[in-house]
Amino acid sequence: MSQKPVAITGMGIISAIGNNVAENEKSLLGSRHGIREYSVNDPLIHQKKLVGEILKSNEEFYSELNLNPEEAFTRSTLLG
Repeated sequence: MSQKPVAITGMGIISAIGNNVAENEKSLLGSRHGIREYSVNDPLIHQKKLVGEILKSNEEFYSELNLNPEEAFTRSTLLG
């Protein structure tokens, strides 16, 4: 099996503790976990739920990524 070289051209991360590498590093070094009560008011959820939530909206992602909001992108695609 031959091995091919790999080039890392950049680094990025968005999570419940930060919106970029620097914010995530700062949260990790400060022992912040990002777990809290679910912020969406959903009548189907009758009890408190603890989640690690990414609070940016899809509209914010469209704007930051210079994407056309008329095109269909799933939230998972926008996060990727």
